[in-house]
Amino acid sequence: MLVDWLKSDGVTLKSSWKRRELLILTTIFSSIIIKLVVGLYTRELSLMLLIFGFLAILGYPLFKYPRTSTEKLLSRLYGWAIYILVIGLAFEPYQGGIKKDSATFSYYFVTTAIAILLLIILMIVIDLLKLDSYLSLLIDNGQNSMIAYVSYGNLILPIFALTTWQETIDQWIANNALLGLIKGLVYTFLVVLVTSLCTKLKLFWKT
Repeated sequence: MLVDWLKSDGVTLKSSWKRRELLILTTIFSSIIIKLVVGLYTRELSLMLLIFGFLAILGYPLFKYPRTSTEKLLSRLYGWAIYILVIGLAFEPYQGGIKKDSATFSYYFVTTAIAILLLIILMIVIDLLKLDSYLSLLIDNGQNSMIAYVSYGNLILPIFALTTWQETIDQWIANNALLGLIKGLVYTFLVVLVTSLCTKLKLFWKT
């Protein structure tokens, strides 16, 4: 779908949807993702399914009559995301519930649907709402994803280990959930900064 869209003569990043409608769509899709992650983790499946169904229906009217090539692409992506997500949720009760290791059928479908929803969100925010300047760090990481994937285990963590900071940090945050959360956020931010720097320096890792 993306290749066909890029090759089409009528490709345009313009949309007939109003800014308010685009913000509503972004909010709906973000809410679906958050509810999926929380609901599947806490095993509140019945409530999660009700909320998911409600949110999915809310997003449908805006995609019902797409006009521009970008709107048509987003509409098709939305349809596939919901379809794949329904399959994933239908498989969820099997194989002991959704999990990554070892990955279940549900995991493959649900994460694929979430990825498509995230793609829609980012296309709306970056291409249609023109808020790319606020997401430059994320864009740099997306363009250099392998560096983002390996920079923690192969650069940041070894530096902390060699300087003995890691041991000090682990002792400091022991049995403290809030400090553990802050540690995760700080480490993630360091990964983002390292990857962004590599991207700006044209240091790409392709595989």
